[in-house]
This record gives sequence, C-alpha cells and structure tokens, in this order.
Amino acid sequence: MRYIFFLVVVTFFSSVANGQNQSDEPNQLNNASPHSPPLLDHDKVYVELLLGLTKQETEYPQDLSLSGDGLSFGLRSGYIITPYLAAELGYVFHGTSEAEGATATGSNIKSKISSSSINAGLKATLPLSEQFLINASVGMAYWSADLELTGVTATGVPYTGEDSGYDPYYGGSLIYKPNETFYFGLEYTAYEYSYRVQSVEMSQNISAVALLFGTKI
Repeated sequence: MRYIFFLVVVTFFSSVANGQNQSDEPNQLNNASPHSPPLLDHDKVYVELLLGLTKQETEYPQDLSLSGDGLSFGLRSGYIITPYLAAELGYVFHGTSEAEGATATGSNIKSKISSSSINAGLKATLPLSEQFLINASVGMAYWSADLELTGVTATGVPYTGEDSGYDPYYGGSLIYKPNETFYFGLEYTAYEYSYRVQSVEMSQNISAVALLFGTKI
C-alpha cells in the first residue's frame, strides 16, 4: 500500500510541475525585468509546529509484529520556491512506544522504542479554493532510534542500543488558511526504517497523524 501511495505522490508532483510551467510561460514574456530578484524573499519563508500521535510498528523475525502509540511533536521550516512548490527542513520526535507479544515458538518479546528524524524534502501544493489547499510531501529522513528489547537474546538479558540511518518519507496534508499569514491543518506522514539487533534484521514502520500550525515570517 505504501508503494502505491508513493507513486501517487510522485504523480502529484509531476502534474503540479507541468501546470506551473504552462502557467509561467506568458508571465515570463510579459513581465521580463532587468533586475534580478533577491536570493531569499522573507515573505516566502515559513515555520510550522506539529503535534500528533505516532504508531510505531516493528517487524521481528519469526513472523512477529509489535506496535505501539506515542505522542509526537516537530518543528519545520520551508521556503516557497513557487506557489506550487516548496523546499522543507525539519525535526520530528516520533515519541516512545511500548509493546509486547509472543513469537511462534512461544518466546515473549517486549519492546520500548524511541525515535526521531531530521527531514529534508519537497512539498507540492494544489489549491482547492482561496482558503483550502492540499499538499503532498516527499524527501529523505535521517533517523535515530533508541531500542530496549526483552526476549531477543539467548541469555534473556534485555538488549539496549541505538541505530540510525537514511530512508525516504512521504506524506500529505489538508490546510485551511484564514488569512495570508497564518494557517493550520491535518497532516499524515509515513516512514520505514531498517536496522539490526545482534545481526538480526528488523524493520520499523511509522505512521504519524499530526495537527499542523504554520505562519509566514
């Protein structure tokens, strides 16, 4: 399912880019100016606060999958390249989740996982009206995870450790703009991490739903 959603995001970016190119052609001919624009316009910079709930699902060997929920928060800044495209950089703490389950062989496993990520990517915007718009985001996340696992070692001693890496993320949001400066909405973002615990490959799927509050600066 996540791969289908990823393809939809890519298609959305392509359609927005094509529409922007077509709409800009007459403007470039009619509004040519000898002066170069500033490198960064202050009214194109925005900051956002994210507050939400994250589901972290960890897939272990022996067909065992454990999931738990945690509170998440994040900060993000972006630059509006065009009315339809922006570049973003942000930090998200995905929360701490705890779960417990049994493998097919009867081994009981407990997990406690805290994770966070630094995200860099692009956001495409499609206006629905003057006040409502939808966004599609895609990029790369540098993530880190702190692990505490019980029942995965031969001695029974709890395993604690940390891991980090780079993996893609994607998401979408519905935004309401009461004015030209402030906006808020609901956002969904998905991540998938892979890491090793004592040479055992594991994967972690993160689904985050958050309230988004943003303003231009």
